[in-house]
Order: sequence, then structure tokens, then C-alpha cells
Amino acid sequence: MVSVLIPVFNYDIGLLAEQISVQLVALKGAEIIICDDGSDMKFRTQNRLHSEKFGVKYVQNEINIGRSSTRNRLADEACNDILIFLDSDICVQNRNFVVQYLENSSTAEIIFGGIAYSDAPPDEPELFLRWFYGKQREEIAANERSKQANRLFMTGNFCIKKSVFNKVRFNEQLRTYGHEDTLFAYELAASGFRVLHIENPALHIGLEPCDIFLRKTVAAIDNMLKINQMQKNSLMLDTIRLWRTYQKLKPLHFALRLFWRMLKRMIEHNLCSKRPKLVLFDLYKLFALAYFDKKNRIKTAK
Repeated sequence: MVSVLIPVFNYDIGLLAEQISVQLVALKGAEIIICDDGSDMKFRTQNRLHSEKFGVKYVQNEINIGRSSTRNRLADEACNDILIFLDSDICVQNRNFVVQYLENSSTAEIIFGGIAYSDAPPDEPELFLRWFYGKQREEIAANERSKQANRLFMTGNFCIKKSVFNKVRFNEQLRTYGHEDTLFAYELAASGFRVLHIENPALHIGLEPCDIFLRKTVAAIDNMLKINQMQKNSLMLDTIRLWRTYQKLKPLHFALRLFWRMLKRMIEHNLCSKRPKLVLFDLYKLFALAYFDKKNRIKTAK
């Protein structure tokens, strides 16, 4: 049957645990497993109580080991052949959410249901950028996602056969946030597995404030550079538009690094406003990549 696997860090899992437990009642042998990745004691206590209430298996990492290692541990803990991975900060609105994955699992080895965002913008101004970016860049219909099946895969809501996962696991060298899903999707494709896209979205409700989202964006760029060191002879990074653009602009790298120093604050001011421009967000990432790539090369040379 099915194991629903939820990594969590400093987030209240109550709503999602309740929604999924209701859907598993009629499914013999189904299970939910939560793995807490070194959360603060407040969240550990809350989520243990939720687990007891909804019949969820609760696993604890005493220290934070990162998203990749936590997902691998969840798969190892699972008893069933079909795995559904869900981020903790989502909710499901489809009453047949789990069943829809199971019905498609007979024809596909890995399935992505999609990510959705509320139609109404958040009331809090500091959450607007994360909502706007998600609405514009991450909420994509299945027929459009299918045109770039592995590139438009995200790990917040997917189903995979355990036999496939055991062949292509998350790379545990990536301990911080960002691009572990890109690397995972690339390695799936390299191993001959193509993602099936369906309309079975999870609603992302855990919007980060602008400053945290920008900090995580920079962390993801750092992970991109780590992947570059790990995968020097692969084409993996060429699947990322930001990286391709950066490589085309090599003669301008000095100017891009200078722009990071000169324009960073100004761009952040716009992005954290009620009218963020995503073209500025793209430039922000490009400037950051040039700046941190230079720092990384200096560090490596030393």
C-alpha cells in the first residue's frame, strides 16, 4: 500500500496530519511517518501530540541533518512500496488526494501533483513576495509541466515507488536549503525515469517573510555552487536557467559582482514591497551567483 512521508522543521504538522489520516482510514496497511529534523522543543512537543492523536509514526532527528538526509531516512522507515512525500507546510484540498496518486501509480514510477497558492494575496506585506513568486513561477498546470517533465519537478508533493527511490536517493552532501530537488530530478532522468505530471496539487500555506525567503534564495545559490563542484563533468546545472544565463555572461562577471554590492539593498527594497518585480528577483539571483562564485573560487584556491 502507501506510506505518506513528511519531513518537518519548526512547523506545526496538525492540519496536514489530520487531512491525510482521514484519507488513509479505508486503505489497509497505509501509514503516515513524520520525521522531525531537530526542531525547537515547542514544535517537537506539539507534533508528538498530533502524531498520537492521528495515529502517525513520529521519528526524531536530535540534530538538524538537512532535507536530503531526512527524506532518505523517511524512505528507510517506510513499510510500503508506494511513497508519497509531502512538505510539512502544505495542505490538501482534494478529498481523493491519496487515492488519485495510487490510481496513477500503476502506470508511472514517479508522479508530481503540482503546487498551488491561494488566489487571494496574504494580508501581511512581508509574505507577499513568496506568494507572488509561487503564484507566477511555481503554480503550473500539469499539461505545461509535462513539456519539461523532470525540470519542472518539485519535492513538496510527489509520489514514487520505493524500488525507484532506493536507486536514486537524495544526495546527502547537500545539507542546506536549495536545489536538492533539481539534483534529484536530474539523477532520475539520468537513470531513465521520467516524471508523470498530474493535477493533484498541494496548497502551499507556509509562506516565509521576504527576508527569510531572500536568505533561502542565497542559500540555494550556494548549493548550486556545491553541485558544480560535485558534478564537474555533468550537464546537471545546464537544466537551471539561471546557471545557463550566468555562463553566457562570463565576460561580465566582474560587473555582475559589482552590481551585487551596489544594487543589493535597492532590489531588496522593491522585492519586499507590495509591488515586487520578478525581473529584479532574477537579477538579484544572477548578481548573487556571480558574487558567491568568486568568493568560492578564492576560498578553493586558498
